[in-house]
Amino acid sequence: MKNKINKNQIVIRNVMLILLFIFVGLFGFSFYTYKTLESHVDYSNCVSYIPYLDTSLKNNY
Repeated sequence: MKNKINKNQIVIRNVMLILLFIFVGLFGFSFYTYKTLESHVDYSNCVSYIPYLDTSLKNNY
């Protein structure tokens, strides 16, 4: 039984690490695209389509 519990803990830890990497990758990618859009595109056109960005932009400026 003890060996099985240890194997389950290792599997859970690996899954958590993979999910963490995926989450960080998605967050970094979205942040990167947000920055490039901000530098290249007039943002007032895109704001109406994305309510979350709309509120965050209003808070920032």
